[in-house]
Amino acid sequence: MAVPVTGRVQHAPASSLLPLRLLPAIAIVTAFGLAGAAVDVVLGNEVRLSFGIGFGIGSALAALLVVRRDILRTIIWIPLVYFLLLLIGTGISGNKNPAEWLVLAVVFKAPVVMIGWSVAVVIGIVRAIAARSR
Repeated sequence: MAVPVTGRVQHAPASSLLPLRLLPAIAIVTAFGLAGAAVDVVLGNEVRLSFGIGFGIGSALAALLVVRRDILRTIIWIPLVYFLLLLIGTGISGNKNPAEWLVLAVVFKAPVVMIGWSVAVVIGIVRAIAARSR
């Protein structure tokens, strides 16, 4: 985004953690995670296998589709999206002790976020290596 100031053009700082071009990647991870969670809820499995598969696929797609200069930001946002989905699940679950449910969900479902995050990191590394070899 360019803003003219006294005849010169100043660009927005590149260090912003959430540029607008990153929102589609975050939306992809969120949508696939929610879709997987919905399948688990419909099947009566709580939030397990389908959520993990959906979150992993969403993380991989986000890492593949985002522009190369935003891959690090995408990798940073994946665990944050996971935590957002847990907060949504806490609100929907209606448990009497949501703090306890949230802590247990973070502890016992940590492999889901680690797999999704690891897939995104590997894709980011491969994309960086491929860009350097060009």
